[in-house]
Amino acid sequence: MASTKEFAVPRLIRAALALVLAVAAFPVATAAPAASYEIVDSDMTADRSRTFADDESGDLFSISFTTGIAYEPRRIYARVVGTVPDSVDDDIMLSSATIKCWGPGETKPPVNTRDRTHQLNMQRNVLRGETANLSLRWTYVAATPGRHHCVLHFDTVRPRPVLGADPREQVIIADNGSYLRATSTLHPAHDSQRIAPVRHRGGVPISPADFTILRESDPNANLLMRAWTAPPGVNRFAVNADVMMTSCTHEEGTPGQDDYGGCLISDVNRNGGTVNTNLVVGQFAKDSSEYCTVTKFPGRYGENTFISRNRHHETIRSAASFTVSDDPECSRRFRIYLAAQWQSGASVKVHDYAATSAVVPPPVPLVHG
Repeated sequence: MASTKEFAVPRLIRAALALVLAVAAFPVATAAPAASYEIVDSDMTADRSRTFADDESGDLFSISFTTGIAYEPRRIYARVVGTVPDSVDDDIMLSSATIKCWGPGETKPPVNTRDRTHQLNMQRNVLRGETANLSLRWTYVAATPGRHHCVLHFDTVRPRPVLGADPREQVIIADNGSYLRATSTLHPAHDSQRIAPVRHRGGVPISPADFTILRESDPNANLLMRAWTAPPGVNRFAVNADVMMTSCTHEEGTPGQDDYGGCLISDVNRNGGTVNTNLVVGQFAKDSSEYCTVTKFPGRYGENTFISRNRHHETIRSAASFTVSDDPECSRRFRIYLAAQWQSGASVKVHDYAATSAVVPPPVPLVHG
């Protein structure tokens, strides 16, 4: 089993290791609540739900909002509460939710997980008799002023169909509590990424752009790395980093399995694999590449997630609020990333199309969405 140490950033470990890692030394900031961004449009189930059978798809919700300037950013939040009844024959139903947005003069785009401008997709297996949430949060930048539209699209397939079962009776319910929401305009200092989960060493990308695999021979990765400078007057901010991971329970090329590209026979464990993640926010010292403070969420040891064969798709969602240190030795420059490390079992594949992160100054719902 790999250790849970953070993958090294140049010159970080050199600076008093115990101090860098200690939660007590650098606690996660929990500033007093601020006013949230206004929800300008929302659509939700209220007292209704919708049932989807095998290979059925459709738009659950639609919202609209008007922007006044070019490249105006909004946060889009969505959730599908998916329930697979006990009565179905299949063990698993795959749920897939996609936020799609478009502006004046544009047409609604088709579902395309490679589209990094107009949509965001997340997937999850829901087991028979289970209710599970599929949650998405995304910054949509409205390039053109005017009326913009977003829909929450949902579809389902049968990953392991039971022979002889009626496809029309293999269903998943998009249940009460699902929604699609858009906020008012974000703070000008916001910074958002919708990028591939490229691995970094010292700020330098080292992996392919479309995926990365954490395995025993190369277990560590710093994902979604970004630099951000807090402008004057901004003393706290929220960060989220979301990635979708799957475990290598099959090798690439396995008949009937199309989601294992890059998985080698040595990566395979049919039960699943465990990964550790930690959201890291480092504030640089003035005129230096050293950190003056480092904060980790959820803390020193991170958090382990087991990605089972049946679950297969797991979205690792990290979000917390942080403060800008006013220590005179500190600059206002930050490096932010999600530290990930393979722990045991199957190797873990980090997907690109579901990777997104954001830095949002207040007013903001600090860890919501």
